[in-house]
Amino acid sequence: MGLFGETTRLFARRWRTLSGALINVSAAVILYTISLLTSDVHVSPLWMIWWAICGSYSAAFGEIAYRRYRELQNSSLEKSLSYPPRLKWSIYTTDGARIGDISEENYLRAKNEVDFSVSTKFLQAINYIWILWCTICKFITFLPSITIPIIFLSVFATPRDVLEALTLGQLLVGISEKHQIFVSIIFSIFIIYVFALVVSGKPLPGYKNYAGLRLKRIISRHVPNIANSDGFDIVGYEIHQ
Repeated sequence: MGLFGETTRLFARRWRTLSGALINVSAAVILYTISLLTSDVHVSPLWMIWWAICGSYSAAFGEIAYRRYRELQNSSLEKSLSYPPRLKWSIYTTDGARIGDISEENYLRAKNEVDFSVSTKFLQAINYIWILWCTICKFITFLPSITIPIIFLSVFATPRDVLEALTLGQLLVGISEKHQIFVSIIFSIFIIYVFALVVSGKPLPGYKNYAGLRLKRIISRHVPNIANSDGFDIVGYEIHQ
């Protein structure tokens, strides 16, 4: 059966169950309520039916597509494992000390398990939000080191009579009138700041590699010493038959 055929069957099966129908209808009601609260234009209740049908069908399509992708990856893994090992995998600490070896089968299965771990991907997605928050906080503390010298230079470059005639109210009015320019400048400085952090090669503030941590936990079943290492690198060496 084709992709859309399986999707249609799953879509119909969910609507035939009470729990599935309640979930779809509840989601449609929530979306309709949000549209009423956030829009001045009256939205027809018929849109609830449209959202329920399209939303539930899209969810079914995504589930079937993901299921097929996972079956394809598992099939590719089993096909790779059916051949003799091509590489010998050795594990080292970040300082270069050798921890141990792991067979190609165990390593590939561990990577496959990490790639399809929903909890790991969810935690990593949350971590990206945390990285953004930490980067913004760090940028705010860094911003005065740029703005204060610019203010002092502009003061020295401005004629004295202009400074004496300038009041705080005029300054605030000028900023409010040109706030879009100020926002654009600050945003541009933020982009340059993030680019500098990435180019420096240092980990972004708040970053945590959950995929690496899960891989480490799985590999520790076969190489217990890896559990005591702060970091690790896995290097593959070709096996000469």
